[in-house]
Amino acid sequence: MKQNKSLLQHRIHTTWTKATRIITLIASGGGTPLVLGILLVGFYVAYQTLLTGLPANFPFDWVVWGILTYILSSVEFRPWIEKADLVFLLPLEHTMPAWRKTAFLYSAGMAMLRLIIVLFLLYPLYRVRIGTSLEWWTAIGMLLSLQIWTLWVRVMEDHRRLQGFSHILDQICLWGITAFLVFWSLHPYQIYTLLALLFPIVHSIWLYKTTKTSQMPWMIWQKRESIIRHRWQSLASWFVELRGVEPPIKKRTWLIAIIKRFTTQKEPFIYLYWRTLIRRSDLFASFYRIWIWATLFVVSLPYTWVSWTITPLAICLFVLQMPRLITQQTYPLWVKLYPISAGRAVYSWATITRTLTFLLGFLLIIMPLVMQRVSYMEAMILLLINWAIGLLIVGWNKRKLFHSNQVNR
Repeated sequence: MKQNKSLLQHRIHTTWTKATRIITLIASGGGTPLVLGILLVGFYVAYQTLLTGLPANFPFDWVVWGILTYILSSVEFRPWIEKADLVFLLPLEHTMPAWRKTAFLYSAGMAMLRLIIVLFLLYPLYRVRIGTSLEWWTAIGMLLSLQIWTLWVRVMEDHRRLQGFSHILDQICLWGITAFLVFWSLHPYQIYTLLALLFPIVHSIWLYKTTKTSQMPWMIWQKRESIIRHRWQSLASWFVELRGVEPPIKKRTWLIAIIKRFTTQKEPFIYLYWRTLIRRSDLFASFYRIWIWATLFVVSLPYTWVSWTITPLAICLFVLQMPRLITQQTYPLWVKLYPISAGRAVYSWATITRTLTFLLGFLLIIMPLVMQRVSYMEAMILLLINWAIGLLIVGWNKRKLFHSNQVNR
């Protein structure tokens, strides 16, 4: 038991040591702190506009209710189970309750810290539009207790999946009770709030009586740990290049089916490149990450020149990243041996890049138009400018790739 606890503590310590190094590396960069600072200032300006600009009859309480319900219900239990543990720790399953308890305390601490940060951000909105400071502190106490309860229910759900219980039914119960309690936490009507607490008590008794916790859900926990690590690595890759980290391959079956429907057999590498772009998380994420960053800038900074500057810059950043799609490092050996000329590979790449450039250019002007940063005529001009810049860079990259030895041949 002590060896298991030491192993768990070692994994937590190692993970945070690596995370600290990555954060230090990001903070030491010149561009990322500047961008984050601009976004922070922009968020402050946008928040002030939200508090003062929206009408008094806007349903602020429902917005806060939805945010808190999602935060509380989407909590995850991090088990710290790795693939090799299915062999080495499985014989010691009778000692794993101590491991589970320590992992639960860690997950609860991180979940409560996340909730406190969200509550800190929502406090001005609550104080100005919803209730008093005393009611807010009462709500905080109830919500922190509710967060521990939702995490415990998540752990019980993992065990229940081994016993064949309906996962959908468990999800409905968790989200329904959480939404109900969050509502009464934000509207503390004394006796009704106390009566609302009966729902999680009865639900907890039912889970405790019907769930067997002696057997550990090893496969479920190992898969979740892998997903959590890939998620944090993907987030870190937004700011810094992580060597030795393979991007996760996603199925995305419905997107692949759409691509297969609209591609022809005459150009098989167009389908191959589309498939690679969609399934490789780092390549696919470059599209929507740039769109999200540009949208945040436009929303946060209420100036017309921001739209005219950020949207063309976003197009440039996206097109300049696209040559990674056809480099030799992206594909396995059997694709490299496929008999295709560099010209056909570059042609397939240019077709896909032009399509995505047109789509991204259109998406980038939606938010400036909705936020009334530009008029309809200015939006059309901006759209044409974005497309023209994108096509010029595509043509430049096309010639460069055609004469490069890095293209998949």
